[in-house]
Amino acid sequence: MSKRAAVDVYAQRDAWQQAGAVAIPLRANAKTPAAGASWLTTPSAEQWQALPTGKPCNLGLVCGAGHVVIDADNAEAVRNVDAQLAGLGVLDKLPIERTPSGGRHYHAKLVEVPDGFSYALLARQLGAGELRAANCYVVAAPSTVAGRPYVFEQGGPHTLPALRVMAWRDFDWLLPAGAAAVDRVEVPPVRLLE
Repeated sequence: MSKRAAVDVYAQRDAWQQAGAVAIPLRANAKTPAAGASWLTTPSAEQWQALPTGKPCNLGLVCGAGHVVIDADNAEAVRNVDAQLAGLGVLDKLPIERTPSGGRHYHAKLVEVPDGFSYALLARQLGAGELRAANCYVVAAPSTVAGRPYVFEQGGPHTLPALRVMAWRDFDWLLPAGAAAVDRVEVPPVRLLE
């Protein structure tokens, strides 16, 4: 990762934080937290301060406080999630990132997220991916993995504060029946971290 890309990560971190999101440093060209397993218990500011100034890194966004991310991992999930969000009339309003694998991250603001809900796999008929709501994170632009970037296709951190807050019940189509009852986890499984 070039020094220019590292500067962009720090600028994007600042933009997300100004938008009310929690950003954490991830290892350069990877999806793992720079703070290791302590990312959940170490305040974000301390994680950034622990990095040498300007050190290349990736950017992670911690889900929570109503900031949720629909993580569509493949073309099938992207098509199906796009169609459902368009039907709700919100597809053109959400910040959307393209992932290096061709998937998408859809950032939304939800209320009435069930207590203890962290994340769940998307309903099988939608395709591969997860709904991430708390105690988990996603890699965010301008991060790179395997040399390929995460890129905003629409919106960005500046659009998050103005998003219409939606109700959890409007997004239950994302999950298999009963998924909202997932137990709270302290550390997501490795599959969700890598």
